[in-house]
Amino acid sequence: MKKIITALLMTHGIGAFGFVVGADSAPSTLIVDSNSSTTQVSETLYGLFYEDINFAADGGIYAEQVFNRSFEYTSILSQNSFDGMTGWRVDLADSKKGKVGLDQTYPLNEKNPTSLKVEVLESGFMIRNVGHTMNVTKSTAEMSIFNEESYDLSFYIRNSSYEGELRFYLEDQDGMMISTDASTKVKSSDEWIQMKNLSLKGLQTTGGRLVIEANGVGAFYLDMVSLMPKDYYGANNSEWKYGGLRSDLVEALKDLNPQFLRFPGGCVAEGAYDQDNHYNWKDTIGPIESRKENANLWGYMQSYGLGYHEYFQLAEDLGATPIPVVHAGILCQVRSGDLQPMLPSTDDFKQLTQDILDLIEYANGDTSTEWGAKRAENGHKESFNLTYIAIGNENWGERYFKNFKVLKAAVEEVYPDMTIITTSGTLSEGSGYDYAWDTIQKQFLDTYVDEHYYNSPEWFLNNTDRYETYRRDSAKVFVGEFAAHADFSGGVRPNTLYTALCEGAYLTGIERNSDVVKMISYAPLLARTNAYQWTPDMIWFDSHEVMLTPNYYVFQLFSNHIGTKYLNTELVTSENLYHSVTVDEETEEIYIKIVNPSEEETSLTIDLQNFERLLDQAELTIIAHEEANAQNSMDDKNNVSPKTSVIEVVDETVTVDIVKNSATLIHLGYGKTDFVAGDSSAKTQDSSKEMVAGLIMSGIVIVGTLSTHLILKRRGK
Repeated sequence: MKKIITALLMTHGIGAFGFVVGADSAPSTLIVDSNSSTTQVSETLYGLFYEDINFAADGGIYAEQVFNRSFEYTSILSQNSFDGMTGWRVDLADSKKGKVGLDQTYPLNEKNPTSLKVEVLESGFMIRNVGHTMNVTKSTAEMSIFNEESYDLSFYIRNSSYEGELRFYLEDQDGMMISTDASTKVKSSDEWIQMKNLSLKGLQTTGGRLVIEANGVGAFYLDMVSLMPKDYYGANNSEWKYGGLRSDLVEALKDLNPQFLRFPGGCVAEGAYDQDNHYNWKDTIGPIESRKENANLWGYMQSYGLGYHEYFQLAEDLGATPIPVVHAGILCQVRSGDLQPMLPSTDDFKQLTQDILDLIEYANGDTSTEWGAKRAENGHKESFNLTYIAIGNENWGERYFKNFKVLKAAVEEVYPDMTIITTSGTLSEGSGYDYAWDTIQKQFLDTYVDEHYYNSPEWFLNNTDRYETYRRDSAKVFVGEFAAHADFSGGVRPNTLYTALCEGAYLTGIERNSDVVKMISYAPLLARTNAYQWTPDMIWFDSHEVMLTPNYYVFQLFSNHIGTKYLNTELVTSENLYHSVTVDEETEEIYIKIVNPSEEETSLTIDLQNFERLLDQAELTIIAHEEANAQNSMDDKNNVSPKTSVIEVVDETVTVDIVKNSATLIHLGYGKTDFVAGDSSAKTQDSSKEMVAGLIMSGIVIVGTLSTHLILKRRGK
């Protein structure tokens, strides 16, 4: 069979991975010596930055299906016409049978003052919630409804004069019923009553909307109308006491193997336009109905169903170090300009300081402390082991560093072992950046510095040596937000393979300098296809599916293959290759990453020297495509995705084709390692017909290598 495949490849001029391999490609050599000088790789190098942008929480990873469940919706952006009825609809045909209106006569509690007053004139009056979207039309149906899945329905109701039943069910965009229904009789009461233990079962997989049908007459008030999938991530787990997350998005995060989780922003942590808009973590914990909603500076509302406790819990579940970003007393300077910040002498600043100290106690205090007891009450008895805290997001200038100095001192007085993170502003260079680093070098050498930059793909290629000249005895770097931004196309900056490869090339320099750069995370992380404010984004989703971008896959290639030390190596090539070689001394594995963002290709010979007992097979993973600007889409999720196979190690040498527009990983084992190439999900192909079909597909489809065994392994979704 090996001869058959070899002949086919030679006949069609096709390389082992589906590309035309030029006969005149200049060969390259990489010398990897286990005795070469090394740098320890940061144990927290690759992680996640989560911000509630692009409907990342409500309508995204938070599993709640009802849009604006508490009728508190508002907007701090004048161009948006959101109000307390956002997401809710009364059709014209129903308007003759009754009416609805926002009401604050009977607040559910002080943090949730608005309810919906429903006056039913004729039985059969209907109200609909359409699910999460920025654009509500008559046909909108955005809830994630799946066949055979069950959904828990709950709400608060206060009766005024209503006599009759309420019926609940789900329908599609055409008004067809797509679930079972549930009915309940409205009790006579002049107090708020929570109704729960109602369930709807999906009968189709489609976008849906919730229908509330009032079969009676009279008036009543509604609040906190909730529809949660019964099998959400965290269901039946006491640590997710107040609801959970969308499982497929959590799995996408887990598959990145993050070492840290930075949250809740981003600009969201700063707030904008008004000091009351800053993110107050105390508003986001405890029973859902007692959380104070907040206008999101990205143009929509945050229900805080996904709050600080859930962020900490998610970090723990991911095996990631939590890194909360707290308000520094200064609103988003990009949006709020010279709006007066909180000053250390004011009561507001003193309260902010106490809030930060209370946050650390909430995360780490034992149950004898006030806030440690609240954490236990919310479902997590043990400490969350918080060791990092970021003060400010993208603030800059003298005023910020005066506030930072006071807040840092206050934290360290009580928690001297806490690592404090400061910021260098919004850009990778310039006067603000220079001022920040000058101040840090003089006053705050014991901090981490959060650098953010969104630059062109070419900037990343030209700056792989950015951290070569940074002081080794100074503050460490945390690249909290980065992404390669291609030019706008069709109103968006696209997630292309080329941008991903430029980021990958840059990551080789990050690994080489991880004695300086301790953490790095892409931004933004999540985006809903019909409700986004920013592009590009690492993970896209709609109401039913998740689409992973080339940027996700390249970052994953690095984050899943880190190692404990970086080896200095020698690469001899005529091509534009970027590389990194790391070794995990505990598991005795070698990770060789080669990034080729060019249209050229080469044959690469890897000479492995002074490794004890190299295994005779290695695992080869390639992310590539014929077109540099190739993208994934909801209709073609695997257009660009990793393809993995097994190759031979012969006389301590590995030879691979480095195809154009590619990121390549060669994963080897040595010594007493338990590593087995292709073991995790390898699949042997024994049909030459299937092999040929795979070879001639468009783009790149790796179906194997010219080795004794032809093995296919797929990763990702």
